[in-house]
Amino acid sequence: MKALFTRLRDWPSAMRQRAPAGCRSRLSWGHLAELAVVVLWAMWVGRAYLSLDPKVWPWGREFDIVLQSEFVWTLLPQCGDCVLWNGFANGGSPAFVDMHGVVLHSIVVITTLLWGPINGAKITIVASLALAGLVQWWLAKALGLGRVARVWCASSKGASQSRVVLPPPRASISCWVGTERMGVEAETCLT
Repeated sequence: MKALFTRLRDWPSAMRQRAPAGCRSRLSWGHLAELAVVVLWAMWVGRAYLSLDPKVWPWGREFDIVLQSEFVWTLLPQCGDCVLWNGFANGGSPAFVDMHGVVLHSIVVITTLLWGPINGAKITIVASLALAGLVQWWLAKALGLGRVARVWCASSKGASQSRVVLPPPRASISCWVGTERMGVEAETCLT
């Protein structure tokens, strides 16, 4: 039993010794500035979704399908246990077996409870962009890349996760193709 406690006590230092060189250092003010740049970039790219007007919906056909499952969290403050049953469509079904939405994701739960289903979904999209950028930044740091390369990688990954720019109305049929370079949207018109 004493050996187990000794191993548990020494575990953090053993993990630090086995960690790659890019993971051993602590976060400095420069790292926090890089993370702030990545988060601000994600907010700028997703600025169309930061409108908290519930009458403004993101462009796309799948938004209402995914959004339908998030309405179940509006029942939590009202009746508690009834959040387990989604009775909003076709007589109801168990709330946590929905295949289209991400009902149990912590970001979805928190944003839905704070801002409601529609605005919470828009904030969730921007938070997902920021998280994708932060994870890419961490990967670049673990690989030992420099500051500019880390911010570049994180910004490009965070911006290319989704097409967040609302397309202008066009008379012609158009499709939007996202590129991997800084989330630039290239429009391809079909005739």
